[in-house]
Amino acid sequence: MQNIPYLLAAGFVLVGGVLAVIGLTTVRRHLVRVRTWRREQATVVDHQWRGAGDSSTQHWVVERVTPSGAVARTVSQMGTSHGTLRGFPFPVTVLVDPADETRFVLADGSRSGWGGVFFVVGGLLLLAVGAAVGVLFFQSQAPG
Repeated sequence: MQNIPYLLAAGFVLVGGVLAVIGLTTVRRHLVRVRTWRREQATVVDHQWRGAGDSSTQHWVVERVTPSGAVARTVSQMGTSHGTLRGFPFPVTVLVDPADETRFVLADGSRSGWGGVFFVVGGLLLLAVGAAVGVLFFQSQAPG
């Protein structure tokens, strides 16, 4: 029972660290794409719900026409739990891979790679909580 606060602190630090790393990786990847991929217009034509119950998230289905006239389709990498209030279809800005015209991602908003910022902030908060719990418990156990 004496180790529970230490385990709790370690759990917060571990989960916070993982979330922060995932967020930083997502943001870094998006920044590289912003610098090296082209900005173009595409259309959100539909959505998909992923997950189950209270943990489901809505991901947009996005289409664009390539220079060769082919229709390329992708599903947004990040979703939101509150869904979309707009009617479909609607235009969005995407980043297009110049090496593969069929590969593209959303350029802006929380459903783009910028959504990783939420992971970074949440991860850092959990890290701080874990560190605070560990320090407070350690200080309370010190001989006085």
